Amino acid sequence: MKQTAALLMTLALTTSAWAADGLPSTDNRVAIPVSAKERENTLYEMRTLLHGLFNIHTALSRNDMKGVAVAARSMSPLISRIPPSVRDRLPTEFMEMGNALKETWETIARDAEQKQNAPHTQAQLAEVMAYCSGCHDSFQFKVVSGKSRNKR
Repeated sequence: MKQTAALLMTLALTTSAWAADGLPSTDNRVAIPVSAKERENTLYEMRTLLHGLFNIHTALSRNDMKGVAVAARSMSPLISRIPPSVRDRLPTEFMEMGNALKETWETIARDAEQKQNAPHTQAQLAEVMAYCSGCHDSFQFKVVSGKSRNKR
């Protein structure tokens, strides 16, 4: 976790430049070249993650740890649904965060069943949000033409 947190902080600190008014002056996120369809697919998967987070929070509010486990387990395979054509263009750091997030979902599901401890799950969700924030702070999916997409 500490290594991942350090990676996320480094990425976040190196991707933003701020103007005097406190607003970002440039967008220095790493552009990941995709087609319009690939971008829409990616946005759909991100919305799926948001729905899963909603389901986990709803289950937590009811102290339904089995519901937490079911929702978390359903999120684990999302990274593997990225088409190989897109996966080949993803930066190593993106895939590392995605794989770490996959492991975190699996850990949340297992711990929810075994530990039955809502505050523990909430702390794990904070880790999930660190991955989400780090990724959104560091990367953007940019629609480009077919020839440009294949360049790394």
